[in-house]
Amino acid sequence: MDIKLLFTVKESCDALGQSRSRLYEHFQAGTIKTVKVGKRTYVKATELQRYVDSLPQVTMDVVSE
Repeated sequence: MDIKLLFTVKESCDALGQSRSRLYEHFQAGTIKTVKVGKRTYVKATELQRYVDSLPQVTMDVVSE
């Protein structure tokens, strides 16, 4: 099974392109939920996808000359 289901905090930072501090802000605000396995903190792959899907879309206006 090659599908990754849980991401460490570092892997989550890398996947989202955000700093560790910013990610912990999301955890505290509840915008990204975590799970614990023993003492380790993980983020479910589905939770990362849900967060990305919740971000506003930006449209670019292309001006032709």
